[in-house]
Amino acid sequence: MLPDSIVQLFGEKPKGQFLKDSIQLGEPVAYTLHFDYPKDFQVVFPDTNYNFKPFELSRKQYFPTRSEGNISRDSVVYYLASFELTTPLRFSLPVFIIYQGDSIPYYAPKASVSLKEVISTPVDTLDVQANTTLMPLERQFNYPYLITAFVSILILSLCIFLLFGKRISRYIQLLKLKRKHRVFEERFSRGLQNLQREQNLTHIEQLLSIWKQYLEILEKQPFNSYTSKEIKEAIPIPTLKESLLVIDKAVYGNKIDAKIEAPFIQLKKIATKRFEQQRQRIQEKATS
Repeated sequence: MLPDSIVQLFGEKPKGQFLKDSIQLGEPVAYTLHFDYPKDFQVVFPDTNYNFKPFELSRKQYFPTRSEGNISRDSVVYYLASFELTTPLRFSLPVFIIYQGDSIPYYAPKASVSLKEVISTPVDTLDVQANTTLMPLERQFNYPYLITAFVSILILSLCIFLLFGKRISRYIQLLKLKRKHRVFEERFSRGLQNLQREQNLTHIEQLLSIWKQYLEILEKQPFNSYTSKEIKEAIPIPTLKESLLVIDKAVYGNKIDAKIEAPFIQLKKIATKRFEQQRQRIQEKATS
């Protein structure tokens, strides 16, 4: 949370609103978010990695920062679609204020949009037509033999499970874990190669997103929606803190270090170590 003395500098909260009062299910709707703030501060708006639930982000449109005196204004239009049946849908987005090396969310007041009813006629008033055409029946199958075979296979499977169930389960867990790690390594390596060829913000955000998504699967925690501060609290490793600080400077401060790939290599090492620890725990359970 921002200190009260800092909050007073910003005056009003960020302003967010829908440009329509009501939408149909799945119909994109524009949500505008703008914020006036002292130009000495750094402010970042949510990007594609943010969790927009109960909406899904279709696209976004940024507008250049405008400054007048000591005040700057940033504006973004998000095009959102929802498949939730709840109405009205209440929604609020934050801006992230860079303060003392961390990004702190500052939320706009909640806005709401209603869902239109496409079918207005009550279901119990609809006419139902009966189809009374008779269809020829095929000859019946000998189900007693089928049931006997099915029960025999079921009993055999149960015996195998009671004898080797735990080992089989752990073996399947290990296979899935290794496959997911292999997919992560392939995606991360491709992303790192792209970053080495062209050091830009898009490649940095994509590579960070790949790492967060894998950690979310591995640790069963919502890393994809975590801030850097929350990630450091979940994984208190000094090298992780240093790496995220360099990446945050590039993402939020537009200061891309010439060796920006170095902190990402460190993130990959941390992910691999967490994978090895997870694999070791599964193997220990299998032998216990």
